[in-house]
Amino acid sequence: AIQNEFQLSRSSEASRLQEIVCASTRENHPMGKFGWGNLRTLRDEPAKKGIEPLKRLRAFYEEHYVASNMKLSICAPTSLDELERMVVGICNVIRSNPDYTPLSL
Repeated sequence: AIQNEFQLSRSSEASRLQEIVCASTRENHPMGKFGWGNLRTLRDEPAKKGIEPLKRLRAFYEEHYVASNMKLSICAPTSLDELERMVVGICNVIRSNPDYTPLSL
């Protein structure tokens, strides 16, 4: 599935745009390190280096996916009270970590 998706996406405008964005990011910015991949880059090369991409992705998620590292922008044709109710209802499941130091990009 990964290889087929990779082959199909190679010709899409969105994929080309993502490649340009990745290539033009500041040095050391995470976006410039990886955009998308195929079986070679997601399975074979990491395995040769003893890296488990899924474990590393989960570890990154656990460390950085916290409320203090996020921003929210919302615009809708409804009252502020209703917007607040909607946002609290959706975002209250995001973990909070007051000791977290956000990534400096």
